[in-house]
Amino acid sequence: MSVAAVIGWGLALVLVALSFWIRRRHGAPFRRAARAAQPASVARRPPAGPKPSEALIWVESDGSARELTDAEKKYVDTEFSPFDGARPYIKSRYEQRDGWGEIKGFLLRRELPPHVPVKPAPPSSPPSVNTPEAVAASIRELTQKHPSR
Repeated sequence: MSVAAVIGWGLALVLVALSFWIRRRHGAPFRRAARAAQPASVARRPPAGPKPSEALIWVESDGSARELTDAEKKYVDTEFSPFDGARPYIKSRYEQRDGWGEIKGFLLRRELPPHVPVKPAPPSSPPSVNTPEAVAASIRELTQKHPSR
């Protein structure tokens, strides 16, 4: 490459950088003023579309689907940070499996295959008391379901 071409490209790069810098320095006050002139209701409009609890269903371990319970609706409608590990995970397709190899999880209603019916949500039951026997039974069930390798 010739020296003249290198100087030309360098000069072009400096001019482009200079134009961005000038536009940023002088354009910022106009953008701030235009944004401040908008009413608060227009500036902070809620996202369009249904609430997550209306757009999601729960896929069971056996592949059947059901509506969300009240507790699940409250959980998925909660505002979470994108970096929060406690936010609900929503499967991108029906066949997708979790870390345990099971098909269960939240799924968008439109991603459900047409041949799978959606059952109603189970009735809400009072929270169970965690007795030592109940905890031991749940641990036993987990160890039988997922034996050590």
